[in-house]
Amino acid sequence: MQRVSFTLLAFCMLSLLASDALAQRYVSATYAVCDMTRQSRADEIVEKVVSPLLDAQVADGTISGWGWLAHNGGGHWRRVLYTVGTDLGDLESARSAFVDKLQADHSSAAREFTSICGAHDDYVWSFVSGATADDEVITNRPDAGLSVYLECDVSQGDRLDAAFDEMAAAARAMKEEGRINSWSYWSHVFGGSYSRLFLIDGASHADNLEAIHDMAGAMATEHADAWAEFNSYCKVHQDYMWDIKMARP
Repeated sequence: MQRVSFTLLAFCMLSLLASDALAQRYVSATYAVCDMTRQSRADEIVEKVVSPLLDAQVADGTISGWGWLAHNGGGHWRRVLYTVGTDLGDLESARSAFVDKLQADHSSAAREFTSICGAHDDYVWSFVSGATADDEVITNRPDAGLSVYLECDVSQGDRLDAAFDEMAAAARAMKEEGRINSWSYWSHVFGGSYSRLFLIDGASHADNLEAIHDMAGAMATEHADAWAEFNSYCKVHQDYMWDIKMARP
C-alpha cells in the first residue's frame, strides 16, 4: 500500500477501439482506499474535474479510453480510475501529463481528493484474451463488473494461460448466450501480488454472480484437467463487484 498526494487512479477491464484490434492492449490501474464517509465527494471530483482532462486525452489520441469504478462488494479497495492504451511508455507518459495538469490547474481539488482517497495500489495489466469485439468493453459497458484477482505461480505463466484458454470456452458460451456483456483475461505487468485478472461485465451484480457461478461449474466439469491445473498454479484470489460509474469513450 502506498500513500500519495494525488495520482492517477486507473483500472481494469478494457479493450481498444476496433481500429486497433491487432495492437496489444494495456490497462493502467490504481485501486484506491478511501474514506467511506466522503467517497461520494471523490466521485464528484472525478466527474467535474478529472473527466474533462481524461476526455481531452481520449480526443487527441493520447489514450484509448478511461473509466471510474465504485466498490459494490469485495475487499478494501473503494474506487478505481483506469486508462487504456497500446504502448506502455505512452500510457505512462499520459498518466504523468494528466497528474501534472491536475495539480497545476486544479490543485485544491487534487488535495481534497487525496484527503479522501489517500492510499492506493498500482497495477498495469496486459490483455491476454477476451471478447472479440475490441471496442465493446470501452463503448458498451453495462452497470456492473465482477473482477477476480488471482495470485499465481508466475513461473508457470505459459501453462496457466494455456489452461485458462481451454476453460475460456465456458466464458465464450456465456457471452454468446447473452448472459454476460463481455469478459477478458489479463496478465500482470507491474504492481502488487496479483498476477492474473479475470473479469466480466453484465447487466447487474446478480446476473454476474449467477454467471460466474455457472461458468466455474462448467469449467470444472467440462474442462476438469485444465481446471485442476489452473487452480494448482493460482491458489489465492480476491473477488470484487464494481459499479461502473463512468466509461469512456
